[in-house]
Amino acid sequence: MLDYLLPNGLPHSYETSLWDYKRHLPNLSGRGSAPELQAAALEIAELVKDVTAFHNSYGGYIIAGVDQYAAQPIVGCYNLNAGGFTVEKLNEQLKTYTKQRIDCRFASHTVMTSMGPREVGLLVVPMRDASCAVVRMARGAPEVKNKASYQKNAIFARIGDSCMPVSDDASLLQLLCSGRALGGTPRRIEHNLPPRDPNLIRFVGRGDYLFRLWDWLIDKHTAVKTLTALGGTGKTAIAYEFCQQFLEDAPSWATKLIWLSAKQRAFSAILGRYEEMTRTDFSTPVDFLEALACECGAMDHEIEAAEGDQGELLDLVYDGLRLFPSLVVVDDIDTLPAEEQNNLFSIILQLAGRLHDTGCRFLFTSRLELGADTQRIPVRGFDLREFTEYAKMVATERSIQINDGLIKQLHSASKGSPIFCSSIIRLASLGQNINDAVRNWKGKDGEEVRRFAFERELRELTDSQTRTLFALCSLGVTTHLELKQVLEADEQVLNNDLARLREFHLYASGGDPRTGAKLEVPEPILLMRDILEARVQNPKRLAQECARLRSKSPRVDDRVSFAIRTVVALWKEDDYEAAEFSARNAVKDNKKSGDLHCILGQCQLKLTPPRYDEADKAFAEASRFKSSRVELLPTWLETKAHLSDWLGILDVVGKAAPDDIRSHVAFLRARAYAELGRQALGRNDPVKAIERFKQAMESASRTIGQGRAGERLADLRELCRICAHNFVGVTDTQSTRPRDRLNVFNAVSDAFACHVTETRLVLLGLNALMSWANEAFGSAQSSGEPERILERRLERLNEMRQHIHEQGSHRSDLSGRMAGASERLAKYLDT
Repeated sequence: MLDYLLPNGLPHSYETSLWDYKRHLPNLSGRGSAPELQAAALEIAELVKDVTAFHNSYGGYIIAGVDQYAAQPIVGCYNLNAGGFTVEKLNEQLKTYTKQRIDCRFASHTVMTSMGPREVGLLVVPMRDASCAVVRMARGAPEVKNKASYQKNAIFARIGDSCMPVSDDASLLQLLCSGRALGGTPRRIEHNLPPRDPNLIRFVGRGDYLFRLWDWLIDKHTAVKTLTALGGTGKTAIAYEFCQQFLEDAPSWATKLIWLSAKQRAFSAILGRYEEMTRTDFSTPVDFLEALACECGAMDHEIEAAEGDQGELLDLVYDGLRLFPSLVVVDDIDTLPAEEQNNLFSIILQLAGRLHDTGCRFLFTSRLELGADTQRIPVRGFDLREFTEYAKMVATERSIQINDGLIKQLHSASKGSPIFCSSIIRLASLGQNINDAVRNWKGKDGEEVRRFAFERELRELTDSQTRTLFALCSLGVTTHLELKQVLEADEQVLNNDLARLREFHLYASGGDPRTGAKLEVPEPILLMRDILEARVQNPKRLAQECARLRSKSPRVDDRVSFAIRTVVALWKEDDYEAAEFSARNAVKDNKKSGDLHCILGQCQLKLTPPRYDEADKAFAEASRFKSSRVELLPTWLETKAHLSDWLGILDVVGKAAPDDIRSHVAFLRARAYAELGRQALGRNDPVKAIERFKQAMESASRTIGQGRAGERLADLRELCRICAHNFVGVTDTQSTRPRDRLNVFNAVSDAFACHVTETRLVLLGLNALMSWANEAFGSAQSSGEPERILERRLERLNEMRQHIHEQGSHRSDLSGRMAGASERLAKYLDT
């Protein structure tokens, strides 16, 4: 291992998530003067921080006796004895600082250098077992001038060349909770997460709540948590986003994510209507236990045999969750009567206590403040910064312009509530002045404002449009073809009626209603059915015709749902050939079901050997038919990676919603750019290689900067570093003439902007800039263009030097060299 860490007796020019170089190790003997002991205590605290960071992440190596920035980097470490550093004393300090046992190993080695033999120390830090808790600091570091480098309960992770405090970064906690397979495939688990809310344009903000939920997962004392707030504050959206992050690379203890909701309908403020939920899982505590038992693997006859007995159902659930530890989300429990809510919460508390050793977690969303203070996360409206982003996003979607002054008014009126904000903006989109919309909302019931807006619209309908809307109300959810049959309408007349009704926010999934997409009436219109009925000439006949047609209609969704359940059941039995056969037959019967095509593609991947080509085709069909399954995008991209279809990955990601490009998906996008760069090099196309490596570097860096790296944070950092080296390296080989060396500095500057700041790259860019300047100013110039170019590059060089300077004394040599070069270059501008 030492040969790898010190190739040819010299350190690498960089550090990674797996190793760190140190000049020396602290004195752990407890001997020395008071100042010496104080200095040793600070060094011990820093080493403990580094070890816990490695241990929490991937494990790793600390090599002592190395100063990688010195002219002779192997400086030696000479206190490796009982009077200085011993690994036994270090392990004792780790136990003192963390209250957990971390068994490091250590050995000293002799390395031959040009100055003679030098002794170095190799400290091996074990990777935390996935079943063990994330290590927190049980005490803080010693204070210097009333400041400590970290406090009690701090958590550290080793990411790239840094030991980073988790602080409020949810993506770091997500990484520590995952399986932490560096460079490996994320851990997928079974789940029943419903499709994303189609009215959600993009998830905005809420990082503090997501952090608290990830922090909850590593809290061994609390198995139940409740997101609690008034309606319309975003509880369900936060829980759903957390579940999506959870599924990106599930913790090792989890075998399933179970989402059960009592929500029967939800109000879409931006569309101005209630929408019936596609799935309601329970309406009583007994319903909940039956649904949970089913999800935990209980057989139908076992659930039926319980005959609704709460004790027997609890035993079924207990047995199932002990075999399959899960994250269970109970959404919208406040749909139940208050007494039943408290009853169900009490049941879950008892169940969680019995399952404490399995790691099971239960997350509620509720308006009631269920449980103790430590079990609740109160959710409030957006703060002004997040609200500004959300309001501008919704306004842009509705083609409305709002300025910062109006946003402050809007924030005050809506109390930061997403649904109230959307309601007000919707009022403005119907013709009200935005100031009037905000003013009318204050002190009023938003539902009454929306109902008033719809009543005004209904008065503007013609007889034909009223009849069409009444039929839509009677059918609930329908299609263009059903409406045509019920109304016996002319094609053109019906199309005109639907077009008019769409102006009143009739929803048609998939665009134009004539395509056969499902149509729904806004829920507030249903409250005015009596008004509609009074305006229709023969409402009884029309209602009867709707009922007759609906009784004969095949329930396609039920057939699809049944087919998927059948395939998943065969997966559980490991009968993948039968599952593939069943899925293929189901697709033949429901050729336009995107979800079934998605399931078929997954079946192809479970066969031995996997049929990647067939899976790719199935996923393409799933996308074409608008599958809503959350696993489609990452699974399709993984399939294309196996097929080395790197351009295909970029095409698919290019059509994905921005909110879906995160973690593993973002990593595969960056990797695709990198692989295309390598292919370009292989066919001797350096120009395209430079372009692709730069895209890979910037894609990885952008994902990290946006906080979307998740458990692939370390992989994205390493890919960014490698592609930066390739980008600069190819640029360097293609810029051999002095007048072209400016390209090399520009490439190094781009890499620096992506946080790749290694000394070797910076010096390469520095030398390249000097070479260009010597050539550009070495002969008489006919214009001032070189001066203008040099001025801009000097500004960038000084920015880079300032960043290096702020990193500390260990890079002072590089900072000094950059300052000297800057002074020499500036002289060209003075002459």
